[in-house]
Amino acid sequence: MGKVPNPAPPQDFKSRLAALRAEFPAYDIGPSDLPSTPYRAVKQGGGDKALVLLAGSYDGLRSLLIQQAAADGERVLLELRTRQLATLARRMGVRKYSVDIGDNEITVSVTVGGTPRAVRITCEPRPTADDELWFWTHWGDPLAQANDVMGAEVALVGLLARP
Repeated sequence: MGKVPNPAPPQDFKSRLAALRAEFPAYDIGPSDLPSTPYRAVKQGGGDKALVLLAGSYDGLRSLLIQQAAADGERVLLELRTRQLATLARRMGVRKYSVDIGDNEITVSVTVGGTPRAVRITCEPRPTADDELWFWTHWGDPLAQANDVMGAEVALVGLLARP
């Protein structure tokens, strides 16, 4: 995680809370009832769930909020990868290929002329494409952009049909 510049905090408590609210609008930021942790941020989840962050200082709470934002971003990326792999798995299953779903990967297999063939596929950022998500083979070759499931499907059929 890169270092996020820390702006000079306002001097009074109320102004510090207001600065945090402006920087992190998804959170309800205010004073805590606990003397040792006067800074509190709450993010409502689904139903009765909520994420509560407590800190003893402005810098401490800001750091926690930055770390939580990074974790939220990683979760979103993981959910997108999983969704794209699941879509590709369903499409290959419809084509009557055998599909095994693993942690962050799928393996598509078929037997052609008595010879079993398989390709393991992952969904990862491609550095040469501005870190957009791509499908990759287990050989490390890019297959197609993750938003082009049909293109990945066609490429995968071609790979599995090769002698």
